[in-house]
Amino acid sequence: MNYQLILYGSLSLISGVSILLNARKRRLMAEASVTKRLAEIAGGAEELYFEEHRSLEAYPPPSSDAKMRRFGIVLTILGFACIIMGLAS
Repeated sequence: MNYQLILYGSLSLISGVSILLNARKRRLMAEASVTKRLAEIAGGAEELYFEEHRSLEAYPPPSSDAKMRRFGIVLTILGFACIIMGLAS
């Protein structure tokens, strides 16, 4: 029994399932945060770092959560595989 593989597999499995369940929520929170910050800057707030306004407009949050869900699926599968390998060795 390989406890290190079981530990890494468990962490990966927990992370993957969490991403799968919360992908939409996290994307919507990111969109709201960017929109709010752009409105603050347009209202006269000082930028927190050099060219913050330009970077917020140039790199918006993803328009869909499909890529994040695929990453969650991969993490879940790898976590499950690591746990099985850890138990088998």
